[in-house]
Amino acid sequence: MHPVIQWIVGQKMDCKEDKEPTMSEHGHEVKFTFRDAGADDLMDVLALLLHLGYPCPSHELAPVYRALLDDSHYRCILALVPGDDVVAGMVTFRTLPTLRLAGVQTTIEELVVLPPWRGLGLGSALVGLAMAVAESQGASRLEVITSEQRESTRRRFYEKVGLQRAMSRVYRLDLSQKKAVSPQADLESEKVNVLWGE
Repeated sequence: MHPVIQWIVGQKMDCKEDKEPTMSEHGHEVKFTFRDAGADDLMDVLALLLHLGYPCPSHELAPVYRALLDDSHYRCILALVPGDDVVAGMVTFRTLPTLRLAGVQTTIEELVVLPPWRGLGLGSALVGLAMAVAESQGASRLEVITSEQRESTRRRFYEKVGLQRAMSRVYRLDLSQKKAVSPQADLESEKVNVLWGE
């Protein structure tokens, strides 16, 4: 078991304990601490999302971020370099009951390690942390949905940390773009409102 994950399990998933697991960088020890993100971490989370290719104005992200922090099914874990509290990486995941599994599934939603800290095993440690939490919550499956274009996908990162590629496809409809509504659509909307008694 990865020493960082062993520390997490030993601390009963309490990522706020003042412990310093280490990873080697060219013969030198690099120490990281792990903790749950809080409200004051918004700008760091924003910067991490930017590195993932998801730019978002802080005033739009803030209410979503606060809602997620209040969601008991959601975790946002930050990896920090001790001493100066520099955020080096993040993993976010959600654990929910799933009908088709007749059980619980954990889904990693975002995983990012900033460039200065890549190649040290921190990404693997963050995935391992999600695995450990999933197991502690009785999840029967851990999954990740990621882009085929990402470097981590090309490097087969997730296979290397123990996940298997699924024979699945993701279909998506972007509802965030406001489109002109036709009169027919307005009529259909009225029918739906009548059916629901609105």
